[in-house]
Formats: sequence, C-alpha cells, structure tokens
Amino acid sequence: MRGGSVIRRARTRAGLTQSQLARMVGTTDSALSRWEHGRVEPAYTTVERCVAACGLTLAGVLREPDADPHDLSLLDTTLGLSIDERASRMVDFVRAVRSGRAAVERAS
Repeated sequence: MRGGSVIRRARTRAGLTQSQLARMVGTTDSALSRWEHGRVEPAYTTVERCVAACGLTLAGVLREPDADPHDLSLLDTTLGLSIDERASRMVDFVRAVRSGRAAVERAS
C-alpha cells in the first residue's frame, strides 16, 4: 500500500478534510492532495505524522482490511428494502443454511 493511500485511509477514518489534516501537520492542501492521489510519494515520517495527527497508529491503519465493493453493494441494496423484505431474505437465508447442513449430514 502506498503512503498516500495510508494517509487517505487514516484521514477519512478520522473524519477530517484534506484542509484540516494539512493544517494539523503543517503542510498545504495541494501537497496532501498530491500524496493521496499518488502523484508524489510522501516520506515515511510524513505518513507517520499524518496518521498520528488523525489519532491513529500506523499499524492499526495497515491492519484494517479494505472494504469489499461487493459487500458495500449488498449493504446499499439491503438498506433500500423494507423491513418485511429484509425479514423475508433472512428467512430464505436460514432455509438455505439448514438445507446445506442437512445435505452434509446425509453425505456423512
């Protein structure tokens, strides 16, 4: 993962704008933008300073998994459903799991 991606992840996780983080670490908005967009690779110490300014640790940011686009799409779809539609999908899911378990038990 590139330094700018780490900075962006930390900044968005902290709920900061580029301007806010730039002021906190003593740089310009344009420099921060160049790092985040990969046009300039920031120094390691700069990445550490930005992450710390966000109240996070570098290890914590690097361990955090990226959101799966498919999972995000499913969440968006689910949020658009009514409560009854969500309940119906949940019941269908439970039936599918039970059916799979029964098939495994029969095969054993």
